Amino acid sequence: MKDNNPDKAVLIKLDSLSRDELNVVAKKIKIKSYRRLDQATLITVLADTDNIRSHLFPRWWAIHHNHVYFALSIAIALLLFFLQSIRSEPDETEKTAKRPMTPPEISMNTVTTIGGAKTSDPNTVAVLYFEDLSADNEKPGSLSKVLCTMMISFLSASDNLTIVERVQIQKVYAELNLASSKRFNQATVAKIGELLGARYLVFGSYFFYEDTLRIDARLVDVETGATVVSEGANGGSAEFTNLLSGVSEKILDKVGQNANHWNREFLVKHNLPKKELEEIGAALDQMDLGQIEPGIQRLGQLKEKHPDFSTLISTIISQNIQEQ
Repeated sequence: MKDNNPDKAVLIKLDSLSRDELNVVAKKIKIKSYRRLDQATLITVLADTDNIRSHLFPRWWAIHHNHVYFALSIAIALLLFFLQSIRSEPDETEKTAKRPMTPPEISMNTVTTIGGAKTSDPNTVAVLYFEDLSADNEKPGSLSKVLCTMMISFLSASDNLTIVERVQIQKVYAELNLASSKRFNQATVAKIGELLGARYLVFGSYFFYEDTLRIDARLVDVETGATVVSEGANGGSAEFTNLLSGVSEKILDKVGQNANHWNREFLVKHNLPKKELEEIGAALDQMDLGQIEPGIQRLGQLKEKHPDFSTLISTIISQNIQEQ
């Protein structure tokens, strides 16, 4: 307790507060039995408490530090994401020898999805596992395969694009013993493209900060390492489906493709909970280990629980049981 007289500004501020607001202040500074005190006595006790001014008149940093940390987190994540594309950019000689296709030049004749090493087709796109930038690890996060699978479904909404199935991508990850795409150099990118028969790879990332989710994706030309398209979106931490479909739609727009069968209005209004997406990830892990039936059963239970997403989950099942 202080010996000096209470600050006049403090008294004026306390007098302007309701009883509920005074209770909140008393609880923060740990006034004992504050609920038993009448309002006038509580104001007197609070006014005579050390550091009461800092509670009533917080400095700018105390109010806004969370927003500053959030902005810095987004800036750092974006910097890391774009540094990947800078490291993979070819030198001027390579650019001259192999000029990357600009989005409108990508022709879209349908070809058969490949499984082994084939000559890359200029129309084929492979989506790699998404990086979890909110976790410091070298293995794909629990949602990495799920986001990859969902983006494959979304990009497949264009009838003119050939998208490599995830089971083929998993085989390449296993064959090359791949983990974090942050460590992929141009040679690795070229090798992945060769094995998948793909001209373009999609590198994706996501991270959480409190209740906010950030998703980024970039389309990379395998032959040159140049980034053709880069898109991202922010939203609530429960908006996986909506944000990912929006990023996918932007990529399709930039390569001159329309998602003719895409119900974006539905996806904006409905989102699978994160817990359910992690269940899909666990099911995909089972299927990758050869436990096909348990994985399918797990996905079937999700279909029953979320009938609105029956079509999407059915698509995920069909994509991940072919050629296992």
